[in-house]
Amino acid sequence: MDTIENVKLVSCDMLSKATPVIMDHSGLPGKPQKGYYDCFVIAYAAYSSGILTYSHDKTLQINEHDILFMKPNFIHSLYYADRFMELYYCKVLPQHMLSIKGSIIRNFPKGKMYFDDMDFMIVHDLPSLSIRNIFVTMIGEYMSNSAGHTELLNAYLIILLFNIFRLDKSESSLLKTSDNKWVGATVQYIYLHIYDKISISELAKIHNITPEHLCRTFKKHMSMTISQFITQTRINKLKDILKNTNRSIRSANELFDLDSAYLQKCFKKEVGMSMTDYWNKYHK
Repeated sequence: MDTIENVKLVSCDMLSKATPVIMDHSGLPGKPQKGYYDCFVIAYAAYSSGILTYSHDKTLQINEHDILFMKPNFIHSLYYADRFMELYYCKVLPQHMLSIKGSIIRNFPKGKMYFDDMDFMIVHDLPSLSIRNIFVTMIGEYMSNSAGHTELLNAYLIILLFNIFRLDKSESSLLKTSDNKWVGATVQYIYLHIYDKISISELAKIHNITPEHLCRTFKKHMSMTISQFITQTRINKLKDILKNTNRSIRSANELFDLDSAYLQKCFKKEVGMSMTDYWNKYHK
């Protein structure tokens, strides 16, 4: 299993009452991340998946677009299961998080169980990636260090927490994106294998149904074909990588086990501009 290390960790000694919230994002090849934080941590799996090990021998699959909310001093290891993984972090002073606790519990009674009895909670982002968008906004605001950015980060933190606990309350999951179990499982499989070649025949074999039956059911519930969904998901991922990371176009293409020329052709058709023009739009 490939692993990633050197994720930038921020301890509470780097936080202050003036700046109770720190944002970060990173992902590099190497060994698994091990240890604990002495502050509250909200980690977002922007790309790829991994295995979280805690309490010595318990494990949990962390999928792409999962949000992991960890309490201080939660001892864990995170093994990254793919070639590349990008994590977004939000770190918060314990006393600052606890000052927000009452408001969360009043709106989401289940929150009391998290703050009192659990070391962590995990939810999955909505298909619209609303949590990811909040993270990106917060990272941009933190990096800007503009006037009033501390107050804005505090406001965004409350919005972030309310969205996270709202997801927990509604028990949102990729497997519930459709009432049909085949469609939900197919969507999850595509998200987890989006870097690889995906065969509709293989997808159908997983569910022990015919490709025709799966395609009809998928289009009925998702209003697009499986191939259209795969292409759209790949292009959205490429757009996100080109816009929000420092990877070059060649490096971004190499993440996918697909012909580079084919990817660039699909990108231009979907986005209306070449990868080079799109990259230049955000990095020049």
